[in-house]
Amino acid sequence: MKKLLLIFFLLPGVIFSQSEWEINNIDGTAFIKNQGQFDGRNWQKNKVEYGIENGNFHIFFTKKGWSYRYDKMIREKKDEQKEKHEPGWENVSELVHVTWLNTNKNVEILAENQRSEYFSYAVRNFKTKEVYNINHVHGYKKLIYKNLYDHIDVILEIIPQKGFEYSLLLHPGADINQVKLRYSSGHTNRGDEFIRYYLDELGNVQIKTSLGHIIERDLKSFYSTSENPITAHYNFDNDTLSFQLGNYDHSQEVIIDPLGS
Repeated sequence: MKKLLLIFFLLPGVIFSQSEWEINNIDGTAFIKNQGQFDGRNWQKNKVEYGIENGNFHIFFTKKGWSYRYDKMIREKKDEQKEKHEPGWENVSELVHVTWLNTNKNVEILAENQRSEYFSYAVRNFKTKEVYNINHVHGYKKLIYKNLYDHIDVILEIIPQKGFEYSLLLHPGADINQVKLRYSSGHTNRGDEFIRYYLDELGNVQIKTSLGHIIERDLKSFYSTSENPITAHYNFDNDTLSFQLGNYDHSQEVIIDPLGS
């Protein structure tokens, strides 16, 4: 599976998002179904379907891809404190969006392996300031994007305490050249925020921000019926990631599966 090695910079204090959400039961070990508690937190128009929460780090999944988000509370700048006796706090956010390009319109996300426990949230309405509860929200250990591209499924699974991994399942007749991922970013401008992403000399995708570091490992590929390898590597050009495979039998089922740490 495609393993994402998440290197956390854990920060003291209470973490709030810009949309004023107070979050409970965070452990980063489930794809949590969105029942309104994640709306807008990916800073995109695409609706959040599921989310992973782990302290100041979050991942939000839509039918078009996912967004990594880091948050941190910092002291207000001196020129913004005005007549306050004590300085206030403000939120710093950094987001990296990973978007599947030119996917099928009617993509279906299937959730499997429901966890026995549930998640609860206290949500504050930004306009009315009203706080209300969203309870009994289910979490899952596996998501399947069915037919994201013609004859291609994407499978996401949880790695406890790290995040998630994904693999591409190519059914007979699939064209890997269809599969492309566009990287983009957004952040506040309150502190020293920065975001960079690139392909390193070892073939890994490096995502570096002022609040954290993510490594998307180089990949391998093989037939689903055997471990016989198929030559595979990334291309990363103009912020777009694609997958290159060597010669293989297109009548067989193939798994694209990066090398883990």
